[in-house]
Amino acid sequence: RGRATARAFELALFAFAEFPDLAEPMVAAVTSTASRRNSGGGRASVFAGADGETPRAAGTDLMQLQELLYVSHVMRAHFAEQRKQQEKAFAEHVAAKAAADRRKAGVGAEAPEAGGAAAAPQLSADEEVQLRADPADTLWRSIEEQDQVGSGLRKQLGLLAGGSCCTAARGGQLLAQFGISSLPPAFLARAFIGAAGVGKNRPEEAEVHRDTYDKLVNAWRLHGGESSAVCREGVAMWVALWTMAQERSLEMELMGRLYALFDASGDGWLQFEEFAELLNTVIPGIPKSEIEEMFLCGAEEVTGDMTKDVFLSLVLKLGITTEIDLLEQLVAQKKQEMFGVEARPSLKNM
Repeated sequence: RGRATARAFELALFAFAEFPDLAEPMVAAVTSTASRRNSGGGRASVFAGADGETPRAAGTDLMQLQELLYVSHVMRAHFAEQRKQQEKAFAEHVAAKAAADRRKAGVGAEAPEAGGAAAAPQLSADEEVQLRADPADTLWRSIEEQDQVGSGLRKQLGLLAGGSCCTAARGGQLLAQFGISSLPPAFLARAFIGAAGVGKNRPEEAEVHRDTYDKLVNAWRLHGGESSAVCREGVAMWVALWTMAQERSLEMELMGRLYALFDASGDGWLQFEEFAELLNTVIPGIPKSEIEEMFLCGAEEVTGDMTKDVFLSLVLKLGITTEIDLLEQLVAQKKQEMFGVEARPSLKNM
């Protein structure tokens, strides 16, 4: 239900993913990492925040290749979903064009052609290109277009080679911006660094050009195909359940922050007007009668106000929930209004 949840899920899958073709050459180098994963001791650093840090052992080259393969598989899944959407859009476009052609010919839109089966309509070259475009090529063109101005300036200053498009760091940012993956930009950037064949200690030397991009896109195919990165079904289900539990924990944390931000009087209690404003913000369109009923369930008998603990217990008891992204935006907007600063919720539990 939110970016933080998706990020934690993808990082958790990486923590438990297995890379069969990469295991044998450097088993000794990753023994400590594997033991931390199996014991649970290494998971805390995976969910530490949005910096993309993962457990590392002495075999940094192996970890770099694992990150490269994992991102390649994530991109492969994204492209496969895009192709499904393209096929659906193509079929709908062909059907609509055929119906339009029949109407022009004076035939009912639902009527078949005289010869029996309906003839496929002729699509223009532009329509074919648009509906049949390779998702990987489309993404590359988007990266080029998005970073055209910045890369041109860096080339003039001698900071970027003539055939390069952008730096690895910028490439990671763009993959996250385009919604290719919920992984942190730093994680995605390291995948570009691995594709460029540059060590982690020299990230500034990693430049993204079409050859580097193609290596990243096709890495899964070149290192064992579909089985080059696997995760046991039971583990994947556990990760999904764990992530959902963490999501609810984060949601409760954000609800608590909103309670404090909507406490306009600053007395640690919510009066009815403050409570109503909070619920209307979190659940737009909620009837006033429901707000009054919930407030009466939790209001203190003497003061007629509501404490934070009672509010959070009501959230749990009544199953009040909403989008995590919305809560994050509300916290940031409210802090901006009150203090003039933009703040993001803590992800220490993720």
